[in-house]
Amino acid sequence: MATLAHFWVAVAAVFQAVSGQIEIKVAGSSTVFPVANAWANSMDNASSFAITIEGGGSSSGARRVCKHRGDPDHVDVGDMSRNWKESEALLLDDGYTWECRSSLVRVTQIQVGTDGLAVVVAKNPGENGRAHDCLTSPEVGGLTLAMLHWMFTNWTSEQLQDYGLDLASVLPNDDGDGVKEWSDLSWACPEVPINTYGPGSDSGTYDFFAEATLCKDCFAGNEGYEAEAFAYCPSDKHHDLEQLTTEGDIAAYIQSQRPVNCYMHSESDYQLYQWLSADTGGIAYFGYAYYATFTGQLTVARIASDAYKGVKDTADAKVEPSTYTITDGSYSVYKRRLYMNVDNKAWDRVHPYLSYGFSAEGQSLVASVGYVGVNAALLAKMKIRIEERGNEEADYVSVAPSNCAIGTELSAVPYVNQLPGTHEMEPGHMDPNNVSSCLVRVLGTETHIHQRHPLPRFGNNKINYTCARCQPGTFKFLDTPTACTRCEAGRFSDQDGREGGVGVGRGERGKKVQKGAKGSQHPTSPKLTEVGQSTCGLCDVGYEAVNGTSCRACEPGFYKSEAAAATCSPCTAGKFNNQSAQASCSFCGPGFFAPGGSTQCFACPLNEIAPVPGSAACSYCGEGFTTVQVGSTACSRCRAGSYRSVEPQCVRCPEPKTTAFQGAVLVGDCVCPAGQYLRDGLAGDSVEAMASGNCTECG
Repeated sequence: MATLAHFWVAVAAVFQAVSGQIEIKVAGSSTVFPVANAWANSMDNASSFAITIEGGGSSSGARRVCKHRGDPDHVDVGDMSRNWKESEALLLDDGYTWECRSSLVRVTQIQVGTDGLAVVVAKNPGENGRAHDCLTSPEVGGLTLAMLHWMFTNWTSEQLQDYGLDLASVLPNDDGDGVKEWSDLSWACPEVPINTYGPGSDSGTYDFFAEATLCKDCFAGNEGYEAEAFAYCPSDKHHDLEQLTTEGDIAAYIQSQRPVNCYMHSESDYQLYQWLSADTGGIAYFGYAYYATFTGQLTVARIASDAYKGVKDTADAKVEPSTYTITDGSYSVYKRRLYMNVDNKAWDRVHPYLSYGFSAEGQSLVASVGYVGVNAALLAKMKIRIEERGNEEADYVSVAPSNCAIGTELSAVPYVNQLPGTHEMEPGHMDPNNVSSCLVRVLGTETHIHQRHPLPRFGNNKINYTCARCQPGTFKFLDTPTACTRCEAGRFSDQDGREGGVGVGRGERGKKVQKGAKGSQHPTSPKLTEVGQSTCGLCDVGYEAVNGTSCRACEPGFYKSEAAAATCSPCTAGKFNNQSAQASCSFCGPGFFAPGGSTQCFACPLNEIAPVPGSAACSYCGEGFTTVQVGSTACSRCRAGSYRSVEPQCVRCPEPKTTAFQGAVLVGDCVCPAGQYLRDGLAGDSVEAMASGNCTECG
């Protein structure tokens, strides 16, 4: 908030520039203004510089330093009494370089001091200082955050209670008339309406006070939170009050026409001071340094940090802001940091100005205007940043997503800083709506980078966490930031970007497709989506999954009869198939056999048989038996007059011998026919003896 006096000092500085002077433009927070102005007026070789310093509020400082450098409204330094908002800039990985979202201008954040907010009322004892009498009463003696929340909010009592405020503690003397009055806080306070005052929304003081006093997420409008704001006065009433300049007119308007219990705002601290001085029930907040110039006219409230109870019930200490309590941190509820944000391209001009500010003399000026200077450790850090003149290695911070959609997984990929430097267009990054620009994705946001503004790379490789679609062979059916899972045995996902697997062996609309050759990959027609695979499909019967990424036909000699089976199985012994992609195997016929995994059946050799279908092996014909051909189903006895033991086939007995029965095994089973006897044979009953000799007619 710029006072009128500050505004004219700033404007006058614009006209001091002469040829040869180094121009520096500064704008933003009126809280930082006294520091910026003191440094500009006291720095070494001040006559060599033309420094323009303007107010406008922290939001103005952020907006103007972020404007494109060719814009006449762009400034070299943006002053802020609050930190950057997420909508304004992105904090890079060094913790102090910010990149403007609107222009990609990068700035270095320099902390120049610390200030506290002071909650104040007019110091007019008696009838003209009713709020003063309440705050200084021994029965009250200060305020809690909960009490200030009730005073400034536009929420109803029901909403405050839902948030957690103990209204019985905050308002122990509430008369129930629906008007916020000082007497609601205590019997010791007068029955005077509470009227609130403060800066407008362009001020960093406004944001800081609201975030510390109201529901922070509600004030920010974050999703899932009920919106909350100050209880603004009607715009016409606010306009009427702003036009008044004399104390008499202001007092008359506030006493007779000002609506009660609403928030009057101004970007001028002095105007707020005038309004507050005329309002017996008014309460406002300023930067502590500004309050310190009016300690004789304003009463500052002691504040306890309790956000739920009133001053009589809280266990928290009530602390009055002062240089000492702000320095030692005991006044923490409204303590804030003050910043200058330097455009990294302006460092050559701004460096002497900031170097002086962080010299011993410059730091003494911070204290002289009512602020707390930085401590020794922070002073050393700020000096390093100033000498660094912008960290060119600052890079984007990769924030892992809180969830990844179904079919996508948390993935870490290399990330190269794109700014500042030459950005080469890559296929697929061309913006279809503007052929002269690329579409670069940075942490989920889209940024247009025009070819006519080349952007150098730093080559500072880091890791970026993102959600990537599940790769072939994997799936994920939950929306958690976890990894995809390998398909189970027998299942597959053959393309990324598919929501679910489909049975291979079927084309579009479920039609059968022609079976492939041995070992061939089978075609599929998956449905493509943006999310990746949420399930893995089953291969059709006759097909098996390969590494979870595809299905292939079972080779001849193998089969798969169920889609859920993990792999193709070899045909069991006694069965065969001689084609790929088979769901079953066929039995070998009688007289044939097949070992496991066979592509054909084999005929049983001589003297072996397979009497039934599906034989795994042939059975050997015993001694005295034989087969007349391969592929036989039964064994035959050797005919009379022949024998067989180990011979390939039955052997005829030597002439004229014969056998007395079929199925003879040994040559010794051969005997002389009827009417003949054996003569001249060997003695004994051995096979040799029985086979020896000659048959002779009996006679």
